[in-house]
Amino acid sequence: SVYTTACVAARILGRMKITRSIPEKRLCISSPDYRLRAEAIFSLAEMKDLKSLPTMLNLLKPDSNPYVLVKLFGAMEKMVPPSKINLFFVHCIGINCHLCWPVNLCYLQLQL
Repeated sequence: SVYTTACVAARILGRMKITRSIPEKRLCISSPDYRLRAEAIFSLAEMKDLKSLPTMLNLLKPDSNPYVLVKLFGAMEKMVPPSKINLFFVHCIGINCHLCWPVNLCYLQLQL
């Protein structure tokens, strides 16, 4: 047996494209653990799980965790063709995250 944390497990399952883990990872998108939430989002994106995209997009809020938002933008890059993403600068926010670097985030709109 191998033991690990849930966020590392989500990352590994995504990289290995273990599709039977998709239902559990969809539940993890709502986890209070921001690292698990971020890794589940990115993992689902690696498996191109478009059904989870609306739930992911609900996390695009100014008060969201910066780590989750960065993973979310990376996930959208994997899931949505660039021609379908229409950036617009309605409201930009600056976030100073103690975990990473200062990040400027803007809302975006998807034309699916």
